[in-house]
Amino acid sequence: MDIFGGIEKLINEHGSAAILKERLELVADKYADLEQKLSASTLKQKDIEIEKKDLELENLKLQEQIRALEKKLSEHHPADRILSFICYNPDASEAEIAKGVGVAIATVKHWLDFYRKQEKMLDENDQVTGDAIHYLSNKGLA
Repeated sequence: MDIFGGIEKLINEHGSAAILKERLELVADKYADLEQKLSASTLKQKDIEIEKKDLELENLKLQEQIRALEKKLSEHHPADRILSFICYNPDASEAEIAKGVGVAIATVKHWLDFYRKQEKMLDENDQVTGDAIHYLSNKGLA
């Protein structure tokens, strides 16, 4: 029996070694896949970081342009600012115009009535006319 026990033990050990070798190969393959995924993920992260920095720079430039436009706009008469606001926001309410231009609603109403009576700056639908756009363009507001 001892002889067969030794043979059985040898077979079991050899079988275990083969199974262990297969498992190690499987683990190595999975590790290689994970390394490849990590590498791809790292590259993607770097691309996203570059894009983020580009967008942040673009955002800063746009904020600077907005400040410059707000400064330029604030230097003009409220009537011109109201007309310019309507030019870019034709469906804005009087309250939205007042807020956007930084004046009281009463001021907006006054100048809208003025422009309606003038019939050159606003048409019958309160849309900015070509004359108004020309006027604003000459003032650097359109």
